Amino acid sequence: MHDLHLPAKFTPTHQTAGLPGFPAIDIFGPAGSYVTAPEECRLVWPHLIPWDTRNKVGGWTCYLACDEGTPTEHWYFATHFSSLRDRGRYHKGGVLGILAAVPNGAWDTHIHEGQHKGPFEPPHT
Repeated sequence: MHDLHLPAKFTPTHQTAGLPGFPAIDIFGPAGSYVTAPEECRLVWPHLIPWDTRNKVGGWTCYLACDEGTPTEHWYFATHFSSLRDRGRYHKGGVLGILAAVPNGAWDTHIHEGQHKGPFEPPHT
């Protein structure tokens, strides 16, 4: 089993569609890989987005809150999991979930990771 480590720092390659303020990267790996936390964080609002391969969305999705209430507060958005752990605190490197296989191989398997600087309120916390 592979581990995909979400990086805490990265140079974005694209925006997160439909979620302004979350410049992002894609971390590619084999379906079934464990996906680990980029740093000490709190997993907030795990939810399932139905697969829509035409719009390249789908899978279990979450927000990760880091340094809440401090001047360095920031949030991550991560999607395309086949399963996610429960809400709660996770240490850097702690397993958050498992990378999903994309239906019909519509695109290469990856976790989409976006990062927002500053306070953020997820839609359904």
